[in-house]
Amino acid sequence: MDVAGLFNDVPALLADAPTAVNTCKGMKPDINRIKAWASMFTDPVAVEAMVKKNIETHPIQVAKDVSKLKSDVSGDDWTDAGVEASDLFTIALGKIPAASEMQAYHHRHSTH
Repeated sequence: MDVAGLFNDVPALLADAPTAVNTCKGMKPDINRIKAWASMFTDPVAVEAMVKKNIETHPIQVAKDVSKLKSDVSGDDWTDAGVEASDLFTIALGKIPAASEMQAYHHRHSTH
């Protein structure tokens, strides 16, 4: 499976985000956090390795989320399906760092 390929459009979507929300001045810190987090997508090989490691590290939770997602989809429960999909993406890609974590995040990711 081409895991990294699943995320090819993410950088372009995030590049457009500042234009889409340019009237929301309070969004700038959030956009900067998201852009810093999304910078990982410039290295698809590293993203694929990280996703594989993260999924292998949490196999029980991934299995539960996938099972629940399938159940939600088959039951047309799209709200819960979205929650499960979000949980799976968070396991695979990690959380977007909080503002208070940005300095440590930059340090960790600039040394690789």
